[in-house]
Amino acid sequence: MKSRIPIALAALSLIGGGVFRSEAGVAAYQAAVQATPDLVSYYKFDDGTANDNFGTNNGTLLGTAGFATGFGGGPDQALNLDGSGYDSLGGGAALISIPALTFASTTNGTVEMWAQAGWTDLTPSVFYAMVSSTAYSMNYNILMTGDKSALVFWSDTAWQTFSILAPGTNWHHLAVAIAPAGTNCTCTVIWDGVSLGTQVAPWASGPNNTVQLGTPQWNGSTYGAAGNWIGKLDEVAFYSTHLPVSSIQAHYAATTGPMIHIAPSGANVAISWSAFGNWVLESAPQLPAVRWTAVQTNGSPATISISGGNNFFRLRAQ
Repeated sequence: MKSRIPIALAALSLIGGGVFRSEAGVAAYQAAVQATPDLVSYYKFDDGTANDNFGTNNGTLLGTAGFATGFGGGPDQALNLDGSGYDSLGGGAALISIPALTFASTTNGTVEMWAQAGWTDLTPSVFYAMVSSTAYSMNYNILMTGDKSALVFWSDTAWQTFSILAPGTNWHHLAVAIAPAGTNCTCTVIWDGVSLGTQVAPWASGPNNTVQLGTPQWNGSTYGAAGNWIGKLDEVAFYSTHLPVSSIQAHYAATTGPMIHIAPSGANVAISWSAFGNWVLESAPQLPAVRWTAVQTNGSPATISISGGNNFFRLRAQ
């Protein structure tokens, strides 16, 4: 379980309205991911292992790979990589294929994660690999350029580049969705909830390929200018379908909790919210509150009678 408590708080004035956002709720993010159809494997790392928390494709840490604080802070754990280690999914250093994660049969698939680029030597001519499906051929590689100016989808014979704003060493949400396009594939990249576009890529399907986190090669070695990831990876999920952008955006939005909309409605005030999961609307006449009283328990929206003065509202996850 992640460390942050998903509670959204809003102060209501009887004049005007507004939109209020809660602090991050990583538990809500996990629930959103696990409720998504066609999820195949999910690596949370919170238990200090590389085990698959949804399917059966457990990983094995190799080299110097370990764990450190994840994007949720506190007890949340992430895969920690210093360039000399990686996570081999399914079979350690052996060449064990996981067809469901290579997307070899239909080309349909989505990879989603939180990533933190930890290197500070911004060399544009190198690349750092987050996820790869390789053996003696290559299905795909998901990388970032050494100067952190772009994300790269590499499919053995060509690469597609998606420009990003400098990410620094902060956590960012990334998803790459792949779909068939004749003998090629399309790849759609979503970064922090924003689609960076869709590009067509050649598709060199390798059904016997392995899948790794943090390295461009099945054996942890470099591949041309591509090297091992330096930084952290967290909440890595694989799906057997091309997830729509809206689904990825909903996952990303779950980390910030619900958005609370407050607006006058005649002699009442209308309060609505958009969020994954079950929430209870509670109110208190002042802060700090001695007691919060449940106002609405059966979901959005709620209509509150105006009686004068100010009131404070919050959403509490059930």
